[in-house]
Amino acid sequence: MTSLNIMPDIVTFNVLVDTFCKEGKVSEAQGVLKTMTEMSVELDVVTYNSLMYGHSLWMEVVEARKLFGFMITKGCKPNVFSYNILINGYCKAEMIDEAKQLFNEMIHQGLTPNIVSYNTHGFCQLGKLREAQELNENMHTNGNLPDLCTYSILLDGFCKQGNHIAARKLFSELFVQGLQHDLIR
Repeated sequence: MTSLNIMPDIVTFNVLVDTFCKEGKVSEAQGVLKTMTEMSVELDVVTYNSLMYGHSLWMEVVEARKLFGFMITKGCKPNVFSYNILINGYCKAEMIDEAKQLFNEMIHQGLTPNIVSYNTHGFCQLGKLREAQELNENMHTNGNLPDLCTYSILLDGFCKQGNHIAARKLFSELFVQGLQHDLIR
């Protein structure tokens, strides 16, 4: 690009960073950051989110959290996607307390959780169905309706714990909500 005298902008750099991170090539993405710095292109929330996602993808949630803090010190305000990336990373690393703390911090910062914020919690995978149900109720209270993913997560948790009565009740609710279940083969 530069050989054609075309200078990349933040969007171009973000595409590169995101692609490298999704491929698990965080070190290559950091090379792009170096080029951005040399060209005086400031990182934005999309850049940071891509990097945090890349670290979380490889269970480097501590690195992702450091990056989150660094982003804030640089004056870049995290968005709901930033929080969701970290919450998901913490859940995959089975660090549920940290995920809950971050979820509450997001609300305290004035951000409204979206359906992904609720679906990324790992309560069901750890057998904490009471907390999962409380989160589901909180979701309703905050105006978010469960989607098929929400129901699938809860159904899986109930079935794995052998709570077939609750699973059947929830399955019936799925139809009342007008959602069609999907078939996994």
